[in-house]
Amino acid sequence: MIITQIGGGLGNQMFQYAAARALSLRLGDQDLVLDPGELAHDPLRHYELDAFALPIRFSGRLDQFRQRISFGNPRHPLRRAASLVLPRLQLTVLHDRQTGYDPTFEQVRRSAYLLGNWQSERYFSGIAEIIRKDFTFKDPPDSENQAMLRQIAGCTAVSLHVRRGDYANLPHITARHGLCGLDYYRTAIGKILVAAPEATFFIFSDDPQWTADNLRVDAPAVYVTHNVGKKNREDLRLMTACRHFVIANSTFSWWGAWLSRSPQKVVLAPRRWFAVEHGSEADLLPVDWERIG
Repeated sequence: MIITQIGGGLGNQMFQYAAARALSLRLGDQDLVLDPGELAHDPLRHYELDAFALPIRFSGRLDQFRQRISFGNPRHPLRRAASLVLPRLQLTVLHDRQTGYDPTFEQVRRSAYLLGNWQSERYFSGIAEIIRKDFTFKDPPDSENQAMLRQIAGCTAVSLHVRRGDYANLPHITARHGLCGLDYYRTAIGKILVAAPEATFFIFSDDPQWTADNLRVDAPAVYVTHNVGKKNREDLRLMTACRHFVIANSTFSWWGAWLSRSPQKVVLAPRRWFAVEHGSEADLLPVDWERIG
């Protein structure tokens, strides 16, 4: 059995699932269990993987006990109890060290509980086609998004994502992640127009009004504003249909670019993913994506 803790927004949840899925298949297609207990303590987030038909089940009482133990804190009062119980369960607890790809992931040989974000395609690149299939939306788009998909298919569509939300409005999040500035987007737009002069930009944001007021594009542009609230997952569906990508320092647009099957796609990403030193960023992006800014 492979258990993975689920937390954060849709992009982070997708990374957590993908790494666990890869490990479950490597160990003989073990049962894959999601533990969404962390989301109960996050007023800004909710479980979003229900957008996809995934081969999973959810944690039961025993897994909830494991979930409530702070495995990363050796002084936690339940740590000793965990050290006695977990070996009997033959369960390896594996932390994402957030210092780039961790090769110890490859050394796991038995059931495991994964904690962290696992934000690198290296954890699941060997099963890329399976992950792409898993992340197929289970429900068809509504009429408005179906019309936009047809519009995207009829042009050289570029997905451009402006991430603000908590990055802009919560000081401790801003200090950690920072924001991609307008200069980044102007540079990226210029580079895209060199590669694809006929491009039409589809502009996605969790703050569409700010983006429309502040980001001007000297090319055909469509500001996507209709997928608000819990419908924001539909923006991901639209992103994946585009040919080229300007992503933010956001796992949401990371997945929009990665899931695209566009041949010879150009993906531009910010040179710095975090505002502060945060371990190695070398494994955050696929090798054929370009960092700028």
